[in-house]
Amino acid sequence: MADDKTFTQAQVDVLIEEKTKGSLTQDKVDAIVQDRLARERAKYPDYDTLVKFKTDYEKTLDAKTQKELEDKKEYEKAKEGWQKKDQDQLGLIAKKDLEITDMKVGSALMNEIMKQNAYPDETMALLKGQAVFDKEGNIRIKGRDANGLEIMDSIEEGLKKFLTQRPHLVKVQQKAGGGTGAGGTGGAGAGAGAEDLNSLNAELQQAQQRGDTKKINELKVKIRAILGSQKAML
Repeated sequence: MADDKTFTQAQVDVLIEEKTKGSLTQDKVDAIVQDRLARERAKYPDYDTLVKFKTDYEKTLDAKTQKELEDKKEYEKAKEGWQKKDQDQLGLIAKKDLEITDMKVGSALMNEIMKQNAYPDETMALLKGQAVFDKEGNIRIKGRDANGLEIMDSIEEGLKKFLTQRPHLVKVQQKAGGGTGAGGTGGAGAGAGAEDLNSLNAELQQAQQRGDTKKINELKVKIRAILGSQKAML
């Protein structure tokens, strides 16, 4: 057995065998183990330094990862805030645009309704949903032709067609200084016609609210007859 206490693997195996047989003391075994450890450490003189470097690196990496996660969380939170703010702003802009559009349509329709002497509130409520903007930004009245195809009329033309189908929405016009007919009854007759038409219009609106189709058709016939006679007198 060597005296420099440097053991080969074969010698270590022999010593272990001797220990197993009880012929080797514990001190000798400890010396063998320490020798083996020393030789292994000698192969890697920077082992402790490497271990420390690895530990420090892992700590640094963990800290960096944690910081990145925290920064990302803060970024996501800030991003959500920005997106919500953008959505709120877009919502306000869209609301204002809608209000402006509604005002433009309402103003244009009301001007034409007054020109064509229709009841403003009732006509506006029924016609406004048919008003749209064309590609050039002009307001048009959407409707259907005789073949059922969609058409886009000007406000003036669209309102004329609309009122032709709903004569009860047109106000009665009394001829100024209607004159006196035979026996002085001409003026009274004009006034009576206007009063009858207004009464029929009121009845028609009530019948429409009830959904009384038969009464609606009867009243429309009467209204058209009075309007026709008035036009003939003008």
